[in-house]
Amino acid sequence: MKTESFNIEISSTAIKAMVAMYHDKPLAVVRELLTNAWDSHKRAGHTSVPIDVYLFKGDSPKHFVVRDYGTGISPDKMKDFCTVYRSDKRDDDEQTGFFGIGSKVPFSISDSFTVTTYYNGMKYSYLMTLTETLPVYTLIAEQKTDELNGVEVSIPVHTEKLEKQLIKAFGEFYKLSDMDIRPISLIEFEKLEPEYINKNIEV
Repeated sequence: MKTESFNIEISSTAIKAMVAMYHDKPLAVVRELLTNAWDSHKRAGHTSVPIDVYLFKGDSPKHFVVRDYGTGISPDKMKDFCTVYRSDKRDDDEQTGFFGIGSKVPFSISDSFTVTTYYNGMKYSYLMTLTETLPVYTLIAEQKTDELNGVEVSIPVHTEKLEKQLIKAFGEFYKLSDMDIRPISLIEFEKLEPEYINKNIEV
């Protein structure tokens, strides 16, 4: 008798099928990104520091952005971040979620998004893309920085309808959440410069 394990073939189609399970996709994006951000704040001991959330109008299209001030992700851990069903939360009862799917939920509203990680004096920007065959990530920028550790996820908002859905979803989540969240001109759509982050936050 021979026993063999099942296999999982990851493709762009498989990713789309997984994120299609979310009934309200804009709400899922807001919830998963903010939950991951807050978990990172808890791991870093930075629960007195708020998560920044805003719509960046300086680019076309606009971008929905979540910036946390948690642990950040080192380059050698990005593979784990981009691996489906791999999670570093399984052994921590204080963390939310452990299937390794939440970080991929932006693919439910866009075929690409950007993840920028600030880690120990370095800034790494990755483009996450669903190609015709596979989900891939590409390091598009690397530079020194004096920004605090953390992760920034930026998702293009291609339609006015999606923009309104994200605002509504954020409003619903914000009212019920006990997380420390700092919405920056989220409703007014003020143009924000990249230097919006207060570098003097004490952590």
